[in-house]
Amino acid sequence: MKLISKFHRFLFMDLKLGRQIMIWGTADSLSVVDVLNPRDNRVPGLIDVEDARLPLNALKVDFYAGNWNLSAVAIPDIRFGKNPDYGSEYYFYSIPDNFSAENNILPKEEIPESGTENAEYGVSFQGNFSGWDWMLYHADFYNDQPRVVFEFNPPPLGSGLETKSRVHDRLKLNGTGITLVSGSWLWKAEAAQVSGFRFYGTDQEYERQDLMFGIEYAGISDASLGFEISRRSYPDFDSTLENPPNNADEHVVQSAFNYRQDFWNQTLHLNSFP
Repeated sequence: MKLISKFHRFLFMDLKLGRQIMIWGTADSLSVVDVLNPRDNRVPGLIDVEDARLPLNALKVDFYAGNWNLSAVAIPDIRFGKNPDYGSEYYFYSIPDNFSAENNILPKEEIPESGTENAEYGVSFQGNFSGWDWMLYHADFYNDQPRVVFEFNPPPLGSGLETKSRVHDRLKLNGTGITLVSGSWLWKAEAAQVSGFRFYGTDQEYERQDLMFGIEYAGISDASLGFEISRRSYPDFDSTLENPPNNADEHVVQSAFNYRQDFWNQTLHLNSFP
């Protein structure tokens, strides 16, 4: 279902209904709080994050008071990211000789129905000041990355550990972000705690702590340079989760450089992410 966006502005409030993109956080590439819109991952690394976000039907309300902005959004449109299709060079399972109904590493994906019962929610609170901004975030949403559900069927009737389905866990995020401007330098940071992660072999729900730090230099005419680094960690990680079939990592560190250049009176934009 596609809705035409409707926008209404009142004295202290904006109301928007329809397909829209909700951008959270301060990072360009490695945000740890930008979780509301799914991504187009069919050609990973070749699409700018700004173009990779997929719009969702949502109701969004913004309240304003001086330097402060309170935003609330309800998303009954349940959609997940687009991944490479079979035959793509980026396809997750790249050995076609072994791909069959009996040996399929990607079991059926269970997608919750769209509607108010499964709606996702988000609230953000932002203050804009001279030389710096500060944000708070809360979200109740589905994990865009599905989790494989396994079932153990002992021989001789079964074949041991078998894949059953792929499900999207319901997660909760509490996070914050800040930006500081100093001359031609922009400093930015994000932090988030995400709860609701599940793994095979345990009924425990795990929390993950995410951090992002970034810096951007805009002292070059019509150009900017940026660097970001993020770290995602499970504080209650059990070493058994490193074993199959979970194959989980206690810590994941990512980094990204970017270079942006404008040409022809800012009508042509070049973005590079090595």
